[in-house]
Amino acid sequence: MVMMLISGGLVWKLVYFQILDPERYVAHGVNQR
Repeated sequence: MVMMLISGGLVWKLVYFQILDPERYVAHGVNQR
């Protein structure tokens, strides 16, 4: 059950960054370089 919660959280975070907040995701990637 814990593994499912962790996996679900990672998937939700990826979906959030890619769909709901793409601008912040791109800016964060640029700042890392």
